Amino acid sequence: MLNCDAAQFAGRPVPPPGSARLAELIRQAIRYGSPPPGGHLSEYELARRYDTSRTPVRHALTLLALQDLAVYREHRGYFVRDMDPQEIQGRLRIRAAMEGLAARIVASRGITVAERCQLRAARAECVKGNAVSMNAEGFTDYMRAVEQFHEVLRAGADNPLLGETIRRAIDIPFRFANGRIRWIEHERLATWAAMPRAISAANLDRARVLDAIEERNGPRAESMTREHFFSMSQTIALLFSAKIAAPAQPPDD
Repeated sequence: MLNCDAAQFAGRPVPPPGSARLAELIRQAIRYGSPPPGGHLSEYELARRYDTSRTPVRHALTLLALQDLAVYREHRGYFVRDMDPQEIQGRLRIRAAMEGLAARIVASRGITVAERCQLRAARAECVKGNAVSMNAEGFTDYMRAVEQFHEVLRAGADNPLLGETIRRAIDIPFRFANGRIRWIEHERLATWAAMPRAISAANLDRARVLDAIEERNGPRAESMTREHFFSMSQTIALLFSAKIAAPAQPPDD
C-alpha cells in the first residue's frame, strides 16, 4: 500500500490517521467485487458502512486512485477502475518487463548467499506439490512459494519505483464461472485456470531463470522471466476471449 511519504511525493497532503487502514478495508471489498469494476464508490455509503466521517473516506479514495484501483470523474466522484482486455494485456506486458528487469539486475550484480538460498528454497517448494492432484491447500502453498521467488528478485533489484510499478500491475478484474467478480493476481488466475500444465511449465521457467541468475547471465535471466510472464498473459487472453472455460473461484489468499 502507498505510504504517507509516497503521498507527499505525489504532491498530496498526508492523509489523516486511519485513512490508510480505511483504504485497505475498501481495497479488500473492491478485490472481492463490492462494488464491481465500474461501480460507484459513494463517500456517503462508505462513511456509513465503516462508521466514519466523509473526510477520511475522501482521503482513502485518493490513496486507492494512486494505486490504480479507483478513478475520479469530475462532478461524479470515484469509481472502481474497469479494464477491457486490451488494457489488461498492457498491464501484463508492463509487469513482464519490470519482473524481467529485476531478474537482470540481480543476475548482473551477482546474487548473495542468502538470496541463492531463498530462491532455491522457494523453487523447491514450488515443485514439491503434485500438480495433477493438487488440492486447495496445496495450491495456496504453491502460490505462496511463487510469490516468495519473485519477491526475492524484486527486493534484490533494490529499486522502489520498479517494485511499486510491479505491484500496481499485478491485479486484474475477472468474472469467474460462479458469477463472482474478483480482482486477482494474474499468475494466480492463469495457474488455476490451466492446471496442471501451467504449474509444470512455470516450474521449468523458474529453473531456467535461477540457472541464468547463478551464471550471472543478466540478459538470459531477463529473457526467461519475461517469457514466463508472457505465457501467463496468453492464458489470460484465452480466458477473456472464452476460448478456455472460466474457472471456478480459486482458493482465497
